[in-house]
Amino acid sequence: FMFDSTGLAGYDVVAFETMTHEGEEYMVHADIEDEGQIVDVIDIHTTAANPATGDNLGSTAEELRLTDTVAYQNLTPGNTYKLVTTLYDSAEGKEIIGADGNVASAETEFAPEAEDGTVDVPMTVKTDCAGGHTLVFFERLLDSEGNTVATHADAEDEGQSVHFADIRTNAVDADDGDKNVVADGTAQVTDAVTYGNLVPGKEYILTGTLMDKATGEPLKDAKGSVVTSTAAFTPEKADSTVDVAFEFDATG
Repeated sequence: FMFDSTGLAGYDVVAFETMTHEGEEYMVHADIEDEGQIVDVIDIHTTAANPATGDNLGSTAEELRLTDTVAYQNLTPGNTYKLVTTLYDSAEGKEIIGADGNVASAETEFAPEAEDGTVDVPMTVKTDCAGGHTLVFFERLLDSEGNTVATHADAEDEGQSVHFADIRTNAVDADDGDKNVVADGTAQVTDAVTYGNLVPGKEYILTGTLMDKATGEPLKDAKGSVVTSTAAFTPEKADSTVDVAFEFDATG
């Protein structure tokens, strides 16, 4: 049989046979429960997560450990399989290359106890340059002989994706929008934060701190308190801006 199996992942396909002689049917084998007639079509789908946060939001770091939880269907219990995952940068439109010059990847061997289940594939990757990007896990399932029996490589699949936010800011005098603040009892500074690659509908909290450029330390007001401000917001789209307002005693 040669056929298009798109859309059959996770299903069982059963071959029915009919034998004829001189136009007359005289033998049939059409038992939908007969294991000998059944071919299992394997299915895999995944949920990518940052174990540190428990969701699909990444953080930029020298090294970050991510986990790809792969759910499978229709495997043969007791057989040995290998899951190979690679990382794809949807912003760049290409696979991520690791420090060794090879595609960033990880693999896990397992022998399922049941036809359906899950298996975790951990991967440690450099994410210090991932701000504003979305990394997507691509998976390939191999049998014990090295044959590929299932793949899942959809750059648009939210379940396979880990989002890395990016922010940059522009601070101004709240009174007139310039870069000069009067050293008096009440000063107001507005920091316009431009963000990228957030998840729309998810709540975020921006925490701002004013720093003393001369000392490199947090700025303290006349009462000795560090000047901070927070702004909670829920973005309607991935890229936009939000203001963080500071009010403090600038005397001295």
